[in-house]
Amino acid sequence: MQDDNPLWCDYAEPDEAPCRTLLVLAGLVSIAMNIIAATIRVCRMSDQLWPLKPTQLAQTRRVRVEPL
Repeated sequence: MQDDNPLWCDYAEPDEAPCRTLLVLAGLVSIAMNIIAATIRVCRMSDQLWPLKPTQLAQTRRVRVEPL
């Protein structure tokens, strides 16, 4: 290794794996964010479905069936 190498710090310090606590914390944060995103999607879906019902009811045709 030469002294004029600008990446000397990459060679000097070995990469350490994250500890188990950080991995668990990252997993919990990921799960919490997915739950929040799913909740938001469900809330938006209900807002999108309710306006469709009156228009669908107005567009349905009622057919009268006469007895034979």
